Amino acid sequence: VGVLGINLTTAQIEFNVAITLAATLDGIASDTSGNLFVIDTSGKIFKIKISSQNYSLYVSSGLSAYPQDCIYDEVNNRLIVVAAASYAPIQSVNLEDSSVSTVVVPPFGSMDGITIDQFKNIYVATHQGGCIYCYNSVFNNPPQLISSGHNGPAGPHYNKRDNILAVPNFYSNSIDFFPVSP
Repeated sequence: VGVLGINLTTAQIEFNVAITLAATLDGIASDTSGNLFVIDTSGKIFKIKISSQNYSLYVSSGLSAYPQDCIYDEVNNRLIVVAAASYAPIQSVNLEDSSVSTVVVPPFGSMDGITIDQFKNIYVATHQGGCIYCYNSVFNNPPQLISSGHNGPAGPHYNKRDNILAVPNFYSNSIDFFPVSP
């Protein structure tokens, strides 16, 4: 179990970090200081320093059951984490001290992905109804339904150049692309 670094220009493998303490790796995010944060669905987050390719166990407890994905929130210097447990909260990890806290408890569960657009809107994928919901950056609005009918939406990605949300469908091995008006 590990993380490969691939040069997108040459398609060459730049590094291969074996994470011996990991069970099942899933989501990944990077910060502006050259670190990768990798979600382990057993409830851990590993931190990899890209320059040295060294890793450490960054979060060992406090996450909801079955964490799936995370994004880096630069404004608040935190990770935002979603989990696949029923009615799990959306959580944050403070990057100053690795403490875990609840951001919001959504009215749905079984989240399997999170992404962010250039306006700091946050999109969450849930298997419950195959939906994508949107929160504003401070999570003080109710979630807005963006799209539904996906077949196990997991790991969405927001294309900031074209304002298109790409939603992989876990159960049908397909990807849905649709425009979003932020």
